[in-house]
Amino acid sequence: MCCNPCSSKPDLSQCASDWLPHRGNNSQDRAAIAAMIKFFLKSPIAIRIGFLLLPWIYSAAFMALALHSNPHHYAAILRVRGLHYAREGDNDKAMEAYKAAIRIRSDHYFAWESLGALEEQLGNIKMAAYCFDRASALLPTNSVYAYHLSRLLLKMEEHKAALHHIDRALDVVSKPDDHRVILILKSEILKAMGREQESREILNVAETDPHLNNANPKFWRDKGKAFYKKRLYAQALEAFDQAIDLDPKDTTAWQWKAAIYLEQKFYDQAIDAYDQILAYSPDNPNIVLLKGQAYAEAKQFEAALEIFDRAIGAGLDGPTKALDRNETASSYQTLLLKQKASALIDLERYDEALDVFETAIEKSPQDVSLQNSKGVVLLMMERFEDAIKCFDDALRMDPDSTLAAFAWNNKGWALYSLKQYDEALTAFDQALMLKDDYHLALYNRARVYVFLGNRDSAVSSLQRAIVLNPDYKKGMQSDEAFQVLKDLEVFK
Repeated sequence: MCCNPCSSKPDLSQCASDWLPHRGNNSQDRAAIAAMIKFFLKSPIAIRIGFLLLPWIYSAAFMALALHSNPHHYAAILRVRGLHYAREGDNDKAMEAYKAAIRIRSDHYFAWESLGALEEQLGNIKMAAYCFDRASALLPTNSVYAYHLSRLLLKMEEHKAALHHIDRALDVVSKPDDHRVILILKSEILKAMGREQESREILNVAETDPHLNNANPKFWRDKGKAFYKKRLYAQALEAFDQAIDLDPKDTTAWQWKAAIYLEQKFYDQAIDAYDQILAYSPDNPNIVLLKGQAYAEAKQFEAALEIFDRAIGAGLDGPTKALDRNETASSYQTLLLKQKASALIDLERYDEALDVFETAIEKSPQDVSLQNSKGVVLLMMERFEDAIKCFDDALRMDPDSTLAAFAWNNKGWALYSLKQYDEALTAFDQALMLKDDYHLALYNRARVYVFLGNRDSAVSSLQRAIVLNPDYKKGMQSDEAFQVLKDLEVFK
C-alpha cells in the first residue's frame, strides 16, 4: 500500500506535480511516434538511407522503435542512461532521464529508486522521501526501499512515520546483514523519540546476535578484540580471519592479527600481516612505522633501518599521536627518525644515532622526548657534560611531567659518572618527587648513598627498588657498587 510519509506536512506528491504525466499522455506520445516510424518504414529507399546517414535521427528512430515495440524496455533504457549520466557527474541530465522513464512507465520502481538517490544527493530530502515512498509502494516486499524511506523520514524528524516504515522493512527483510542494519536504524529512531531503553535493547540485538552478524566484519573484529583482551590469542586470530574472509581489505583486522603475532613474538607473521595492509595502502605511514618496529623487535635492525630510510626519503608524513603516553604528539617523519635512531643505538652506531636525533630536533624542536633521547646517546658515548646540557634543556621545556622525572634520573646518572655525588643525589631525589615509584631512580640513588657512605639510606632505597622490580635482587649481586653491603640482610 502507499503511505503518505509526511502526513502532518504538505502532501509530498506535490513535489512531482510539475513533471509527472497525466493519464492519456503516454498513449498520445506513443501514437505520434508510431506514425513517424510508419512514415520512415514506408518511405522510398533513398529517404530511408538518408535517415540512417544522420546519427542523431538514427538514434531517435531507435529509441522511438523501442518505445513503439515495448514502452517498458524504453523506460529501462532511459533509467540506465540516467545512471550513466550520474556516474559522469551530469546530475541535470540524469534527473531528466529518470523523470522521462517515469513519465513513460510510472510503475518503474527502479527509476523511482534512482531518482530518490539523486534527489538525496542534491539535498532534496523531502523529494527523495517521496520517490522512495513510491518505490516502496510499488514493491512492498523490498526491505531496502522501506529502509531508505524510513531513514529519510528520520532526517525530516517524522519519527512516527519513520518507525512505521522501518517496521515494514523488518517484516519483509530476508538477509541477516540487512536485518542488522535495519535494526540499527530502528534503534536510532527510538532514541530520537526518547525511548532510550528500547533503543539500547534493539541495538544490543543488532550488535550481538550471531545469526544477524555472521556476514558482518565488524562483529568478528569486535569478537576478536574481546578474545585479545582475555589473551585468548588462538580464538582472536580465528575471529579476525573470519572478518578478513568477509572483507579481504579489512586492514583493521590485519593490524590486530599483527598485534597478536607480536605478543607471541611471531615476527615473520606480524610482518606478513603488515605487508597485507600495505598491499592495499602502500603509503600508510603508521603501518610502515609498525613494520619497521617489528623488524627491530626481531633484532633485524638492518632491515628496520632500510624501511625507516625508505619512508623518510619518500616523505611519508602526517600528524599522529605519540608512540606512548610519555612522548609528545608529533609527525610521522619525527617518529620514523626516532625509530631509526633507536635501531642505530641497538647496532651501537652512536654517532649516526646522534645525527639522526639532531635532525629530528630540527623538525620538532619542542619535542622533549627528543632532547632526552639525545642525552641518553651522549651518556652511552660517555659525553657526560654534553648529556647534562641536553637534560637541562629538556627540563626547561617540561619541568613537571613524567618525562621530567626521566630527565632528572638521566642527569643524575651523568653526574654520578662524573663523581659529583651530592649533585647526583639531588637529581635522583627530584626524579622521585615527580614519580615516587620510579624504581630505577631508587636503585641509582642507593648506589650514590653507598659512595657517600650512608649505608642505611642505601639499603632503604635498594629495598624499595626491589619491591617495585624484583629483578634488582639478582642485578645487585654482580654490581660492584653494592659489594660493600654483602654482609647485610638485603643481599641474602
